[in-house]
Amino acid sequence: MNILPKNALNIKVEHSTVDFMKYEVDKVLYYYFDCTKVGHPEPMINAMLGLQLLKDTDVLIMIHTMNPVMLFPKIKNDFDFITEQLDDNIYKISFTRINTILNTDFLDTQCEGL
Repeated sequence: MNILPKNALNIKVEHSTVDFMKYEVDKVLYYYFDCTKVGHPEPMINAMLGLQLLKDTDVLIMIHTMNPVMLFPKIKNDFDFITEQLDDNIYKISFTRINTILNTDFLDTQCEGL
């Protein structure tokens, strides 16, 4: 599913397994990645990489085939997130930073319970 605007540019994110895009809307910088075609644990890995890109008012958009509930407890102290179901099996998760100094362990990409 591609919901990107025409001004989106592909960017290099070291160690990512999917393409990351960047675009700006109304002076807000957005980062976007789609992990609907990759399997466990790649969505968690790419989410942690993408979250590290965020500054101030930036937004990270993740497209996924499920609501990544195993990710949320790992980041809840440093990031807000909103989940929107776009289709039967497609979710859009929007992340924003809530702390200046981050305590999230970005190396913790394990999905306990799976």
